[in-house]
Amino acid sequence: MTYRLRAGLATLVFWSAIGSAAQALDGRDYVGNFAFSGGAAETTARNEAFKAATDSLNPVFRVVAKPFLESATKIPKTIKIVMQGKDIGIQIDPYPMRVSGLDSTPFRFKGTIGQESTMTRHWEGATIVEMTQSSSGSRGNTYRLSGDGKSMTVVTTFQSGQLKAPLRYSLTYRRN
Repeated sequence: MTYRLRAGLATLVFWSAIGSAAQALDGRDYVGNFAFSGGAAETTARNEAFKAATDSLNPVFRVVAKPFLESATKIPKTIKIVMQGKDIGIQIDPYPMRVSGLDSTPFRFKGTIGQESTMTRHWEGATIVEMTQSSSGSRGNTYRLSGDGKSMTVVTTFQSGQLKAPLRYSLTYRRN
């Protein structure tokens, strides 16, 4: 093989890889409907993480905080992801869709119990990172597609000044 042909092939491979990375980073690969498929093992792991986090709470505060944390960390049955121009919309069952850019630009919304919240989304590699801050704490969700695009793993981390350690769990969703 001649030098010119090898250089041409190397350039083609390089730009193909760049094109694939750019395509993945615009969010289109994530578009679709996903249903929880983690089953009993992931449900049990989430419940154990929840129990460990709430057991460390002050007993008086636990009575108030436990129902809020239970609601905030309930396993969603479905996740819907859409693209609207360059923005991405993520709807986690049963909450409304929240549309934003993937450039860390903050946007405000009212949370599930009426609290003012601020959310940002950005890329870390091929993973969508979503951070939400409110007066009650912070929640981070990472969304990562499997190599074949047929499933998505969502890792949730919930932090609050009342918790001694973050509440963290991982859930798997299959594309419908």
